[in-house]
Amino acid sequence: MTLERRTPRNRFSKAKGFSLLEILLTVALLGIALIPLALSFKTSSRSVTSTREYLSAVALAQSALEEIRLARFRPIAPESGNQPAPASAPGLETVDDVATRLNGTTSKDSPESLVEYGLEVDLLPDHAGQDPVGPGKLDLRVIRIIVRWKARGGAFAGDQQYELYSVVGSSLKP
Repeated sequence: MTLERRTPRNRFSKAKGFSLLEILLTVALLGIALIPLALSFKTSSRSVTSTREYLSAVALAQSALEEIRLARFRPIAPESGNQPAPASAPGLETVDDVATRLNGTTSKDSPESLVEYGLEVDLLPDHAGQDPVGPGKLDLRVIRIIVRWKARGGAFAGDQQYELYSVVGSSLKP
């Protein structure tokens, strides 16, 4: 009978798995790799915010322009043919009235928004000082709408503005 010498068995010697060093190294590498990914989410969030603010400014300017375009160009007195009526004549709101009413107004894109937009509307004559009113002449006005706001962050942080130019006119018949 032979005696076999038994060596004590470690219960972990045949266990399969990862060592503590391997796990720590994996966690460190994942942490280093995920930092740029997390920063890209932050950057894209700022970009979306800046784009939303810009699009809100564009929508506000276009809304103001449409309101001006829907107004009467000049008050016309029926008894005077094509001549403009005095400013005190009754009738619909004129382009000048709408521009005056909109100029200096402020608005927000939503009630919970922290961004406030300021609106500036200018009507510029396009006829270089000539009297545009008369038979067969076009009466043109250049509209400049400026929307100003303070951007909250991102690449465009700080004071911002959007300018929209358009021409409105009326053909006066002889």
